Amino acid sequence: MNEAQNPFDKYLSDDQVKASERFTFHREHAEVSYEDYRESTRHIIYDQIKSMRIIYLDTNAWKCLSDYERGKTTLTGAMREFAITMNSERIRNNCVFPIGIVTLFELQSMDDAVSISTLADIVDKFSFGVACQPLDEVIDQELNLFNRKETHDAGAVPIRFCHPMELAGKIQINIRDLLPADESLAFRKTMLDHIFTLPTSAHLEMVAASSYRTWDNSEGIDKINEGMLSHRHEIKTYPDALLVELTGIMKSHVPDGPLVQGFSPPGAKARMAMIHWHDSPSSKHLMTARILANAHAVMRYIENRNFKRGDIADFLTASIALPAAHAFFSDKRLENLVKEQKVGLRKFCSCEVVSGFDNFAAYLRSI
Repeated sequence: MNEAQNPFDKYLSDDQVKASERFTFHREHAEVSYEDYRESTRHIIYDQIKSMRIIYLDTNAWKCLSDYERGKTTLTGAMREFAITMNSERIRNNCVFPIGIVTLFELQSMDDAVSISTLADIVDKFSFGVACQPLDEVIDQELNLFNRKETHDAGAVPIRFCHPMELAGKIQINIRDLLPADESLAFRKTMLDHIFTLPTSAHLEMVAASSYRTWDNSEGIDKINEGMLSHRHEIKTYPDALLVELTGIMKSHVPDGPLVQGFSPPGAKARMAMIHWHDSPSSKHLMTARILANAHAVMRYIENRNFKRGDIADFLTASIALPAAHAFFSDKRLENLVKEQKVGLRKFCSCEVVSGFDNFAAYLRSI
């Protein structure tokens, strides 16, 4: 019986990274820590794409490109026009389409018979090996910048991009303590070099090969609806709803401890953020948390409805895409929600939200 092939085997060829050369290089630069080296790669990624138009595609847009490549006859005229425009040389040379973790899992778990190899090729073709950092990691960075006196009023923002193999979080490489410290560090950084040669499709294929690959867009819906019901008595105004949602986000990022002016540390941090946004409506600080909290607050206060299948994934995607991209291609429902007047998205976020395949194509033709 043949053993199952590791989905990474085909990527790990000797000519992609000369391990001995990289090991020698890293051993000669032991002053650079593993964390600093990993972080430097993110700056390199950003430097490579900062002059390009950054556009985040939702799951349906990626699915359309895959269906077009496979010659499916179910595409509408608007879908075909979008795919044709995407494949133009002008767009390929001037735009980059990074992918995020939620979109990656949604792509892999589609119920129809999408060819994983075709989809992987499409993602590689348009993402150029660029991904958006995981949400929790970005919020931690935003909080760090917000808390530092020298950056609090400087409009400092995190590097929001990473290698696709980091979509699930920072890569930690641990080895047995058998080498001298400088060689151990060089080995870890060399392993990181190997991992960073892998294309976006490698992560997609890894998910496909996983026994836990099923993505459930209904997961967490019941719990979040129960939470909405339990806090309903606290919601008298829209700021009330925003504070409840923002405090919930901060609980995952701000350690609990002694009360701060009568509030728990997460609650105090949420109030500080809301005061800052009120005083500086155009501030870029804590933008990811701001978008996510507002999306949930709109659901809680404006629309006054329960969360449904796909809502959580949509809001996570919007909170990652909007701060990072020049344009976010999504659906009309999500566009209307994030453009709700009380969110005030235009005051602090320059990303253009576009919905509908005809509008996708029109946007691409206009740039």
